[in-house]
Amino acid sequence: MMKRHLAICGLLIALVASGSCTLGKRTTTVRGYVHSGDQKVGGGEVRLSSKELESTVPLGTDGHFRVTLEHPRGAMLELKVLQPGFEHDKIEFNSVDAPQGEMDINLKRLFKPGANTTTNANANSNTNKSVNK
Repeated sequence: MMKRHLAICGLLIALVASGSCTLGKRTTTVRGYVHSGDQKVGGGEVRLSSKELESTVPLGTDGHFRVTLEHPRGAMLELKVLQPGFEHDKIEFNSVDAPQGEMDINLKRLFKPGANTTTNANANSNTNKSVNK
């Protein structure tokens, strides 16, 4: 009788332990478009992350993205667009309140990638030298 009782207790503990792993997880998918003003922005990456996990996907040439992350239930998530020459504030939300539908992310242009900034710096340097003579 005691062995049977221990076996049932062991089975219950195993079921609870395996169930708690799957019950504590949630999958969040976020999708949308990235643009700067009226222009679609493509070619970068979109990252969705929690404190411990992250998922990064390429940004489509049409500016469309769809990123999915499996994370602990109730985790705080952060969405970030990584695109050279642009910036935007990270978007933070609780996984329970994940955005529904398509997101519309507007990036601010900082500079044009590939622009030769060292030439401008050298030109300014040469101008300053001739003025100081």
